Amino acid sequence: VEYFKAYLYRMRSVEYLLFWLDVEGYKLLQLPENRRTEADLIYAKFVEKSGWSRIKISKSERAAIERGLRSEWPDPDLFNAAQEEVVKIMKKVSFVDFIKGKEFQRLVTRKEDEIKRALTLDEVLKDAIGIECFLDYVTRIEH
Repeated sequence: VEYFKAYLYRMRSVEYLLFWLDVEGYKLLQLPENRRTEADLIYAKFVEKSGWSRIKISKSERAAIERGLRSEWPDPDLFNAAQEEVVKIMKKVSFVDFIKGKEFQRLVTRKEDEIKRALTLDEVLKDAIGIECFLDYVTRIEH
């Protein structure tokens, strides 16, 4: 997990993983006031055009988030579609490139057979952040 995270930092694409993590935290917030604050922070950090860790998502999704933020109390699912886009990007690009790189080779050396049998992005993220729900989340968007 640390290897994948290090790879993302080096490739300057760690913002996708950080966005995913922040959105998972956002969805857990119970109080609307807390969701409002966190939604604004996530938007400013990752979605806004001038955001310091801006992620690349579709214009339509960016607009949908902006519409959702106009509500007094943003919906807990506000960032779900953007989160799905981010997972797809990480699976298609970041994770594929990671497997070809040095970090993965070090990881394989450390965990040999265990890794070779069934390493997926889902397992890396599960191990990295200890969030069991990620597996359910990825399964839902794939079906």
